[in-house]
Amino acid sequence: MTYLLKTKRQRGRDTRLFFIVCGLVILIFLAYKPLSRVLVFIGGPIWNASQALRATKETLWSTLSSKKDLLLAHQTLEQNVDQFTEIVAEVSMLREENAGLKDMLGRTPTKKRLLSAVLGNPAQTPYDTLLIDVGSTYGVTSGAKVSVRESVIGTVTEVTPKWSRVRLLSSPNEEHVVIIGKTKVTALATGRGSGNFDARLPRELDVSINDTVTFPELNKQVLAVVEAIEVTPNDSFQRILFKSPINIAEIRFVEVDMNIDR
Repeated sequence: MTYLLKTKRQRGRDTRLFFIVCGLVILIFLAYKPLSRVLVFIGGPIWNASQALRATKETLWSTLSSKKDLLLAHQTLEQNVDQFTEIVAEVSMLREENAGLKDMLGRTPTKKRLLSAVLGNPAQTPYDTLLIDVGSTYGVTSGAKVSVRESVIGTVTEVTPKWSRVRLLSSPNEEHVVIIGKTKVTALATGRGSGNFDARLPRELDVSINDTVTFPELNKQVLAVVEAIEVTPNDSFQRILFKSPINIAEIRFVEVDMNIDR
């Protein structure tokens, strides 16, 4: 019994001694401020150095990634430039070849056009005709084509010394042989008035919306653009609807073709 009581007392003293020592250490640390400053002084730079190293690593990785992306973009740009150069060279070659063939055939265009103001449009004149302010005094002759930029819109049908009458190609029941699209489908276009046309073609022929409609001459000029395609289930033909890219009601100036070769 005496041994057991002694053991219990010894354990109690040890526990109290442990807590007393811990308390003294904490009080000394809190009371002795220079010591805390030393710990902060030593630990601060280590923490800052760790953060700086991490930031440097992230910056280096980002820089390497950016350079890699820049190199890939540069390579892609070089490839595009090479392709563009090849296309330009091919187009230039085809233009020279085309001009040479026309010259050999005696069909070199003079591109002489006479600018004219519109005196009357279809809203003020008989249906689908224009009045323009140039006539025989300027060398205009019947049959001359009339254009707005690169789109042909009509033909001179009446000439006086001071003015001329132009019949629009879209006049009702006017018919024109045309070529449609990149596949160069030949069709007979019929005027429907106000710059509108239509044509009937076999269903198996390939025609698409926005295909360009031109004349079959060597010096191709635009007549219209395909706007719609109508197909009936029981019909072996398709109806192609196309319209002049020029708004007839807003025309203020036109160009009369003065070339000898029309």
